[in-house]
Amino acid sequence: MQKTIQELHELFYAQTDFEITSKFKAWQKYAEWLESLHVQELNNDLIKEIKFLRLKVQDALCILEEGLVTPPEKFFK
Repeated sequence: MQKTIQELHELFYAQTDFEITSKFKAWQKYAEWLESLHVQELNNDLIKEIKFLRLKVQDALCILEEGLVTPPEKFFK
């Protein structure tokens, strides 16, 4: 856990040039930055889920289309 916190502090410093120390006053900026990272992660997860669902809907539409254009006799043999 401590390693992860240190990595976040270093990443925050690399992106903002604000060093987190015991006298660090801009905790709000750090909290907003952490929220931003979390929002980006959530957005990436949503994009993956949307792509997955889109593929499943496309598969379902292909099956439906096949059922609509295939003569009924083919299903009852």
